Amino acid sequence: MWTPTTRQQHSRPVTRYQTDLTDAEWCVIAPHLPKPCATGRPREWPMREIVNGIFYVMRAGCPWRLLPNDLRRSVSAAEHRFMGAVLRFCVSQF
Repeated sequence: MWTPTTRQQHSRPVTRYQTDLTDAEWCVIAPHLPKPCATGRPREWPMREIVNGIFYVMRAGCPWRLLPNDLRRSVSAAEHRFMGAVLRFCVSQF
């Protein structure tokens, strides 16, 4: 049952999209993601944006090519290799 306390605890502040991570959710997910390599090309986009794009696709059920422009820019081809690990983590939490 929703009480004022639980409603406040679980409310989501308005972000770009309802699927965007809150800071508390990001603190739970971030340690499970791969760290940037010391060698090679640096990442173009923060991992948080990549995960936000993945969550958008999972929630909306849309293919990658139909992502909104601001999310599509953040999910480059090099980042797609992490998608499977993030999806497995998300599914294992439910």
